[in-house]
Amino acid sequence: MTGRLFAALLVTLVVGLASLAGIFGGRGLAALVLVGAALLGAVSAFWSSLHELASEEVDEDVRELPTLARVATDDELEAVLRALLDLDHEVAVGKILAGDEGPVRQELRAEAKRLLQVQDARIRPEARERARAIVEGALTAPTNEVAS
Repeated sequence: MTGRLFAALLVTLVVGLASLAGIFGGRGLAALVLVGAALLGAVSAFWSSLHELASEEVDEDVRELPTLARVATDDELEAVLRALLDLDHEVAVGKILAGDEGPVRQELRAEAKRLLQVQDARIRPEARERARAIVEGALTAPTNEVAS
């Protein structure tokens, strides 16, 4: 609503200026004021549309694409891991014989490995090195066992 109010005030101001120019300088000056205001309005509208095209909103949408891809990969990984658990359950209840699940298990594990590698590739190298240092530090640190 404020945009419309601003536009109405601007038009009123231009018409007032054109009237004053007509009174003090003649019809030619009044026409020049009106044409100048129309030209300024056209340039302003064009500039506004260019600004809108190059705004941060477009960049926000583009920035969300990797997030959407990560969510898809996470969902795929969860589905593969769930399928592995389901396969274990099927073998445990006897629906599938213990030796028959081998090829399916290998395929599911290969897919899980591929998805984990995709996720690992997205991690920044510094973060990966920091995580590796933390894990190595935890593995080499002496454990303090409490005797009961």
